[in-house]
Amino acid sequence: MSVDVYLKDLLPFCKPLTEEALEEKLEDYEFKRGLAKAYALKHKFGNGATMKIGGYTYRNQNLYFWDAQNEEIVEPFTEIDDYGSVPPRFVVGDGYFSPNDWIDEVEHNAYVFPARPLINKMKACAEKNPDKKKMYVTINGEKYLVSYDPIEMKDKWDSCVINACEYGSKSLEVFPGDPSWRETIVDEAPSASASASATPTPASATPTPAPELDSVVTSVLDSFKARAAAGQKKYGTNLDRTDLKTLDWIQHMQEELMDATLYLEKLKREFSHTNRPSE
Repeated sequence: MSVDVYLKDLLPFCKPLTEEALEEKLEDYEFKRGLAKAYALKHKFGNGATMKIGGYTYRNQNLYFWDAQNEEIVEPFTEIDDYGSVPPRFVVGDGYFSPNDWIDEVEHNAYVFPARPLINKMKACAEKNPDKKKMYVTINGEKYLVSYDPIEMKDKWDSCVINACEYGSKSLEVFPGDPSWRETIVDEAPSASASASATPTPASATPTPAPELDSVVTSVLDSFKARAAAGQKKYGTNLDRTDLKTLDWIQHMQEELMDATLYLEKLKREFSHTNRPSE
């Protein structure tokens, strides 16, 4: 179910703005996305969750999806039609999402993208039964009736899209899609232990092996983490905050550098005193 996020919900992330000032600031596209991200992180949204900034608006204009895997705000996918649909990176299939997970959250259409294992299953069934126009597939324990045009879908299964029809329905329709739409789609099958709430890694973001870190780097990273945790506890926010302007950050940096200079001067004096040659 999509979360309606109103001005009063966003004010804690951008003090000392008033509701009137915040409403004006929300005209800034990047500012609005930044607030949506801060809200999703604060409330620990799950992968594929949706929110409407300011509540309902026509044609999904204020609808945003949360990619928890990459901690990104994603807008509706507008290549299918200008209302926008579920973005390609959120795929359906066993171990992934179910076809009607967003049926009440996206206005006007219910197009979703199948994961590669589901495509392979449907493709194999269609090739085995070339004269049929329907098949059954099981997704996350639910059995769905899939309708398609065998002539239209010939050689088009690898880039197909699914229409989830209506809420509660176990009927799906499959149509040809554009191969370029799959650029952010997960194409690898999930592990045997994966569940429907798993957050798969996009094929375009396959992780590379992390380098082995030496003790010095590890110590510094641990110090950063400890300092970040202390700052979060002390100030109730972190560097994702959006209430400070560029000049505010510059001022903070100047103060930190002044402190650093004083600390260095203190250490220099102590070092000079300790290492002064004896007369």
